Amino acid sequence: MNNRQIENMIYDYLHYEIDFKEIIKKYGISKSTFYRILKKNGFKTRSGYFKSIETGIDKLNYRLQQKYSGIVKKCQQRNYKGKTYKGLEYLKLNDWVNFCNSNKEKLKELWNDYIKSGKDKRLAVSIDRINNNKGYIVENMRFVTNGYNLWRRNIRPVKIKYKNKWYYFMSAEEGARYFDVRRQSIGDLLRGDYRKISKDYTVKESSIKEVLSNSVVDNTEDYYEKYIYS
Repeated sequence: MNNRQIENMIYDYLHYEIDFKEIIKKYGISKSTFYRILKKNGFKTRSGYFKSIETGIDKLNYRLQQKYSGIVKKCQQRNYKGKTYKGLEYLKLNDWVNFCNSNKEKLKELWNDYIKSGKDKRLAVSIDRINNNKGYIVENMRFVTNGYNLWRRNIRPVKIKYKNKWYYFMSAEEGARYFDVRRQSIGDLLRGDYRKISKDYTVKESSIKEVLSNSVVDNTEDYYEKYIYS
């Protein structure tokens, strides 16, 4: 095998492009030859990489293994019944393990909070893609709580004027809860439709930056902790 073939074979393996048996068949080699080539080029087996996750918490390590498997299924649309992200870029296994290890302190903090809460699902470890148009790559991922991740997907900043004072929220729903009015009414006012409460409220689009600057917090994670989760 030439170097290009070896590179492609290792990529297929660590990127889960095809099944291991298919890899052996595709490149016409035995299992022992494949593992010898893998080791010679400084790479581990898939199980070896998963064992290299360094959080020191077995259940968390296993959860991270499951999350990577979920990423592969989502992006390849294989045996996955939920929302798919077919065609989005994602990390090879070795890069995923390096990413986990470089964030192990954050992961342990999230996991310990999750356990202490009695396994509150809102505090479960989740992966946030910072830009939803991009895939699961290092510069576009961070570990957050599941509650924050779900909430962030529905951010649509608004500002509501009541009694000559502006109030700032990350969504119409949040503003409706604050003023104890129907969410639909706030949404209608935002679209310019007249409602009975029009005489008391004015609703306009805002921005994340504007909401944060009027909420005494520096980022959306702190905003979630202070105003949503609590």
